[in-house]
Order: sequence, then C-alpha cells, then structure tokens
Amino acid sequence: MIRQAIVAGQFYPAKKDELIAMLDKLTSNFEPEPSKDRLAGLVVPHAGYIYSGAVAAKAFKTLSSERCPETVVILGPNHTGMGSMVSAYPLGYWKTPLGNAKVDEDFSTYLKKNCSIMDTNVASHDAEHSIEVQIPFLQYLCDDFKIVPISMSLQDYQTATEVANAIYDAKEDLNRDIIVIASSDFSHYIPHEKAQKIDKELIQLILNFKSKELLDTIHKNSYTPCGCGPVATMLEYCKLEKCKHANLIDYKTSGDITGDKNAVVGYAAIEVRK
Repeated sequence: MIRQAIVAGQFYPAKKDELIAMLDKLTSNFEPEPSKDRLAGLVVPHAGYIYSGAVAAKAFKTLSSERCPETVVILGPNHTGMGSMVSAYPLGYWKTPLGNAKVDEDFSTYLKKNCSIMDTNVASHDAEHSIEVQIPFLQYLCDDFKIVPISMSLQDYQTATEVANAIYDAKEDLNRDIIVIASSDFSHYIPHEKAQKIDKELIQLILNFKSKELLDTIHKNSYTPCGCGPVATMLEYCKLEKCKHANLIDYKTSGDITGDKNAVVGYAAIEVRK
C-alpha cells in the first residue's frame, strides 16, 4: 500500500529537483548548538514551506545533526475529520517527490493491539497534510528510517496520556530508537501581536512540560493551535523518558514572512531532551 503525496505542488514543490533546491535553501543557514542531552521530542509546524519551512527546517536540522533515529513517530492533528479518532497508518509506504518512506509496520501493529483508542484506519490520513509535510525534510536530511504516522482528532489529556504510554511501551518492547514529532501550528488568523502574546504563553507551558495545563488553557480560552493533542502526547511521552528540559528553537508568524500582520498563523520549533 502506498499513500500518495496529496499536497505536493501546494504545500511544497511537486518536482524532485525543485523540492531539493528548496530544502537545501531552507536547511543551509542553520547549525544547531551541540548538546550532551539526547533528543526525544520535537514540535514542528506544518504549513506551506514558504510560510513555515524555515522554522521547520531548524527542527529537522537539530534532529539530523544529532542522529537519524530508526523510527520517527509523527503525531498530527486530523483537520479533515475523516476516519477514526486516533489512527496509526498500518503498513506500506508514504510517497513524496523524494521517494517512498517506509512505515514501521511492527510499531503500528503494536499500537493497535495495545492501545484501546488506537485504530489503523487509512481514511484518517488520506486527505490530511499535517504529517505528510514533515516527511520530505526527513528524507532530505536522514537515511534509513521508518515512520509511524498517527492522526489525532481527539485533543484531550486522557487521549494524550494513553497514546504516549502506548508509544513508550512499543519503543521499549520492540527495542526501537525513536523520536516523537508533534506536528502543530499555533495561533490562527489573528493579528500578529496578539498571536505572539498567546503563543508565548502556550510555548512557556510546553517548555515547562505542563501538558494538561496547555490543553486546559487552549480549551478555556478558545485558542487556536491545531495540534495541541499531538503536542501534549509528545510531552507525556517525554515525561516517561524522564526528559530534563525543553528549548524553543525558533518562532515566527506568517506575518514575519509575508509582511501582512493583520491575520497571521504562528509557527514554533521546540526540542525536548533527556
């Protein structure tokens, strides 16, 4: 089974040479600071590369400068509402202009068997962009990895903890070296200064590992980050890994790119380390 690239030509170039040229430009101007602490999780944006690509590139350069893990678990929100509430892609490959990324089928099967809310329904993924846009960065910067795409419609704390526990157990029982990526944009379509203020508040909660408070704050105030469930899940996984600290790698809004600051989207790259 091959999951086709549905946003190639929209969110990123559909032609291989043009995509490589863009990825080279996005990744060439950033060199991460070395760290003695092991990377366990990332928050990465998922808008079109012309908007959020520079921020996303810094997250992926941070990863590739340390190691390319055996398995990359990518948690993405389900914008379409199609398919199951929580679904791991079961098998096969995800195709991009750079080739096919293989699904870690054993990992997905483990999650389905051991997490009561986890399904392996492909409809959750068929029209969703939040996971797909991460894969070309991985293909460009890393070799010999597999992916576990997990689409999440549910954005509550109980779901986050259940999925995080299942990911941790799968990593331990299957003896995998993994990284967990939470795909999320932050504030949507509000003025630049307001977005900065709200996103700073949310980012601080992430940096302090306050996943429940993050979700409560978002829901209470009707804030608009689209991947709060994936972010909370990644944080809960990193707590199980006994991670010590999180750092903001970069933050921008679409207004920083386009100059139009009337209605922006926020983008953050965040690392979490053991």
